[in-house]
Amino acid sequence: MPGAGLAGSEQGFFGRARELGAGAARVLEAGARGRHTDSVARSLTAARLAVAGFFFVHGTLVATWVSRIPAVKEGTGLTDARLGLALLAMGIGLCAGLAPTSWLIARVGTAQVMVGSALGACALLPGAGAARSLTTLTPALFGYGAMLGALDVSMNAEATWLEQRFGRSIMSSFHALWSLGGLVGATVGGVLAAREVGPLAQFAGVCAVLAALAITGRAVLGQVDDDRLVRAHLVWPSRAVIAIGAVTACAAIVEGGVADWSGVYLRDVLGSGPGMAADAFAVFSVAMMIGRLAGDRLIDRFGGRAILRTGALFAALAIGAAIVGDHALGAAAAFAIVGAGMSMAFPLAFSAAGRASGVEVNQAIATVATMAYGASLLGPPLIGFAASAISLRWALGLPLAAAVAIVVLAGRLHSLPPARRRRRSGV
Repeated sequence: MPGAGLAGSEQGFFGRARELGAGAARVLEAGARGRHTDSVARSLTAARLAVAGFFFVHGTLVATWVSRIPAVKEGTGLTDARLGLALLAMGIGLCAGLAPTSWLIARVGTAQVMVGSALGACALLPGAGAARSLTTLTPALFGYGAMLGALDVSMNAEATWLEQRFGRSIMSSFHALWSLGGLVGATVGGVLAAREVGPLAQFAGVCAVLAALAITGRAVLGQVDDDRLVRAHLVWPSRAVIAIGAVTACAAIVEGGVADWSGVYLRDVLGSGPGMAADAFAVFSVAMMIGRLAGDRLIDRFGGRAILRTGALFAALAIGAAIVGDHALGAAAAFAIVGAGMSMAFPLAFSAAGRASGVEVNQAIATVATMAYGASLLGPPLIGFAASAISLRWALGLPLAAAVAIVVLAGRLHSLPPARRRRRSGV
């Protein structure tokens, strides 16, 4: 029948039109999803660069101050004991700045806390350079330490969140930027000290640059997502977080021991020249930075537990070799191995804290950082006390024992990032 044929033709035409329309809609939807995915990826990459900038700012601030401690001591006319009191105030400030940071992050977001604490540190450090007595230096260093502590927690909290969004290990790269900042700050400080530039002028110039970098980083990060602002409530840290904190405490003892005592050991015990003794910490720092630059790929391939254990084991063996050896060059090489072996301890610990269950990320990181700072304050003096009693050679057994403890404790950190399975070709 002609009518039936015409009707069938019309149905076929409209059916094909609907199919074409549905196909076009799917293409448009896929394109929109692709554009959204690309936009999210670009935003995450920009945020990663911005947070890396804050790690660089923190490392540069720390090294800028440390590189000019002798000049500040001379300018204030402080004795060793009084300078020790001022440095203790900075350490107390560091720990004091950690406690309220998780509460602040929950109220205003990590981006606000990062930029606020970075700008606060940049404002307070020149005050330490301008100090002329213990009464003016101590409050400046206390406030400076508190700002550094708040920046430490907030930037690691943001880095942990970004690592979870990326779905792979990126924490090590952030800490590599911290190490790079430390090298830059120490280098600039050494050059300006050699040219007899005063601490105040150096602190003011460096802090102006770092403040601009912090403001730029805040602009890149943009507004914090509302779902990341939660009610903060203090809870007792879980056993998992305490175990992670114990690892960071041991790592701080190892790093602090090598940083503060390796040069003295090479010069006074092994009889090296002043040049090698002065370069010991620089070699240690460079090795640590190189280890952190390669760390993310190693973690993704072998897993966090294997990297933490292996690195700590190599560090323990290297410290043991430095203790029993009698050659300064060999001991300097051993300290470089310690730097590479311990390079992943802090990045892995903060990553594990962000993954730990039963506690908010901000509070977990604050707890871990507090234990690390506490150990960094106690470790080097304990080595000094032991050195006066049994000699510096055997006093280095304390960081050796701390490295061995990390090897043992690594098995209890169940929130360490696992190895990522590689896809087979063709799948």
